[in-house]
Amino acid sequence: KLLVVDVECTCRSRGEWDHELIEIGVVVVDVASMTVSGDEFHRRIRPTEEPVLTAFCRRLTGLTQADVDDADPLKLVLDDLDTWLLRTIDDDDDATPPRRSSPPRAPRSSA
Repeated sequence: KLLVVDVECTCRSRGEWDHELIEIGVVVVDVASMTVSGDEFHRRIRPTEEPVLTAFCRRLTGLTQADVDDADPLKLVLDDLDTWLLRTIDDDDDATPPRRSSPPRAPRSSA
């Protein structure tokens, strides 16, 4: 099985731009049958760095300003995604849940 993730980000038609997630969707695909298995996760995300979507971004993504204004911030959406992933993995008898570990520690300086 595979997780397929689709995201939309803030954008401009030209120039430098720091992108922020404004929508995320995840589905589980059964590779043997090439079908979506189980439920899917879909959430819109309220941008915080550039909260107003550009006209270009609204046209490209199909999202409205109200869509993101009414959405939860990224932290809450990621918490919900984590819960969904753990439930989805737990529901799959053939899957091995991922082990959680701390990030690697930086080497200590000898000074």
